[in-house]
Amino acid sequence: MEGQVVAPGMRVLVPGLLEGALRVVPDGGINDGRAERVGRVVVVEEQALRLERSRQHAVCPAVGRRATGRVTRVNNRMAVVEILAVDQIPVSDGFRGLIRQQDVRQAEVDSVQMYKSFMPGDIVETVVVSLGDRAAYYLSTATNELGVVHAFCPSCGDTPMHPLSWVEMGCVQCPSVLEFRKVAKRPASAVF
Repeated sequence: MEGQVVAPGMRVLVPGLLEGALRVVPDGGINDGRAERVGRVVVVEEQALRLERSRQHAVCPAVGRRATGRVTRVNNRMAVVEILAVDQIPVSDGFRGLIRQQDVRQAEVDSVQMYKSFMPGDIVETVVVSLGDRAAYYLSTATNELGVVHAFCPSCGDTPMHPLSWVEMGCVQCPSVLEFRKVAKRPASAVF
């Protein structure tokens, strides 16, 4: 996971480093094994991690680019997203995006229920489909690889949920908790 961009709340793990012996650099952006901000994972020294802020020039969302963001609000017609990274590059400016009901799935667009697709706090992988209006970019999750990549259990708080199918996520600590989501298809090696 070294070099990978992480969003707030995501677990920060590096293959080969022991989780119990892991040290975190003071103000390194990692607390209790989870990212506190958007950044790239960097191994500072043996068993020590920190998040590095992007040194690249400012990046803006553009049509066709991938955007990673956090869902802030959901209503019957759309989900509001705070864009955290574009093409895996953290953004410094506060960009806002909207996932409209018709942009959630390719099929069965009329039957999409926004509250069964996204919840506030979810981290989503999207693609920019339109520059939208002055207030927000229009985003889409209408392919299998796009959707919720990280969500928290509503019952036990900050425990991450894992995908059970393309429409459900479940909590490891609370086996009875099943939540509906538009789940992104992730590689088998992905760590949630």
